[in-house]
Amino acid sequence: MTDDETGQPKGLWRFLVHRVYGSTTGKPSTHSGALKGVSKLIPGEHNGKLVAPKPKAQVWNPQFIELLVAGIQDGDQPEHWAALAHDLRDAAPYVRDTTVLPWPLHLAEQIEEYLLPTKIADLGTQEVLGDE
Repeated sequence: MTDDETGQPKGLWRFLVHRVYGSTTGKPSTHSGALKGVSKLIPGEHNGKLVAPKPKAQVWNPQFIELLVAGIQDGDQPEHWAALAHDLRDAAPYVRDTTVLPWPLHLAEQIEEYLLPTKIADLGTQEVLGDE
């Protein structure tokens, strides 16, 4: 890791709880103007120099996604499935940055969003609520 990546953790993290992992990624292209090595609240050190807090600075913090490997079979290693889910967050060929969901789930979410007719969704809601 270079000094430029200090404070920008990315990777797969293991929890103390069995089969629970965390996934973080690098800074997305949409936050290219965000400063690295700067805090809004406390002084710090960046590239060997003391840096004063900058309350108005644009900074970025990685989103921490929790992964639970819920269903496994005999002989499965939960960390392998967590690593696959973590890697699939970067697999969508039509997205420049990391997605929150692994690619197959991201794709399923988009299919639901774009292909599910709103009339069908509205009818289902009306039936549940008893509206006509």
